[in-house]
Amino acid sequence: MERLKATELARLRVDAAAFASSNHLRYLSEALQCMRRTGDPVEALVLLGAMWGTAYARRPDEKKALDDVGHWFERRLYWDPGAGAERVALELAWMRRLTRIGEAEAEREPRASRDRNRQEEVKRGRANTIHRPRDEPRFGKLIESIRRRRNEIERRRGEESDASGASPTPGDATPPVAGAAPAPEPTPTQLPAVFEAEFVDFTSAHEAYRSAREREKRKKAPKERFLALRPVDVRLHPLAAGLVCSTALVGFKAVFSAATSQRVAPRSFYVSGVEERGGQRLVGEILLEVPRADESS
Repeated sequence: MERLKATELARLRVDAAAFASSNHLRYLSEALQCMRRTGDPVEALVLLGAMWGTAYARRPDEKKALDDVGHWFERRLYWDPGAGAERVALELAWMRRLTRIGEAEAEREPRASRDRNRQEEVKRGRANTIHRPRDEPRFGKLIESIRRRRNEIERRRGEESDASGASPTPGDATPPVAGAAPAPEPTPTQLPAVFEAEFVDFTSAHEAYRSAREREKRKKAPKERFLALRPVDVRLHPLAAGLVCSTALVGFKAVFSAATSQRVAPRSFYVSGVEERGGQRLVGEILLEVPRADESS
């Protein structure tokens, strides 16, 4: 039976920090149940996508939770398409467990404190902008890509097995792709020149953006802050310790300006020009889209 390493569990704790509602718990359970029934992670992702706009996810809070879970699950499968069904089901089970813990902790928070926090959100405008539910989900566009990559990995494994004359293992008796344990993709040894990243603490990043705008309106000198980032690709996490960006970057403001105009929470973005400085890895540029080959040359 597979078990998670301490570093892997710590990563799931970070991911589950935003999943602290009964709705998040429900959609994680639906995905896990589908996984156990079909043995195919992609089918579980398809199920989450099919729920959007139905009676299963019609209210704003339901849509937000479904979007959170589906976005996390799609990214997880995209960056590791060769993960076996048993491994993915294990991570889903842990995400559900950690979400249940987070929900219980939120319920223990005094009602007066929750009401006070809600009033602060409304006062700052976050409740009507950053937390506004999306009209379309952030996930679903990568499903076919994930399916093709998983099928390709399984095909290569079959060819390698035939070439070596190895006898089938118990795992080979499971349905193609779903139950197999494909060879893992090579682990990167250095950060790419351009890679996708996100804020570790979105709330702090948004507050820093609002503070910078207020200083600009009052014609005060900018006050530089450094915010922690992490790569979207979990394989890059060990290589990106101490990754930060400066609030003085033009791209930092662009991330939130684009989000405000569309009235949605900002997605991940792209970073480049990472330099070692004072024990940190400082991002040189933030981009809303990955540059084309002719632009990056």
